[in-house]
Formats: sequence, structure tokens, C-alpha cells
Amino acid sequence: MSQESIRNYLASVESRLAADGCGPRWEDWAGAPVLVGRRADFRMRWAARIG
Repeated sequence: MSQESIRNYLASVESRLAADGCGPRWEDWAGAPVLVGRRADFRMRWAARIG
């Protein structure tokens, strides 16, 4: 996969996160750039839901 296609994919993911109401931002995790999307209305029970 080329660097350009990776950048295009990540830009698309960032746009989709924003369209879904997330606040996308880039962070540095141990020297690696990471795209993080956070919702203000997130509830832990959403992540814990089974099935």
C-alpha cells in the first residue's frame, strides 16, 4: 500500500468520525501518530454491551 493511499484512507476515516459527531484528533503514542475519535455523549455501557 502506498503512503498516499494510506493518507487518503486516514483522511476518509477522520472525515467519517467527524460526520458521526466525534471530535477526531491526532495524538502521538510513543512516537507513532494515532487518529483518535471521541464522542462527548460516549457511555461506558456502549463498550461493555454484549451481543
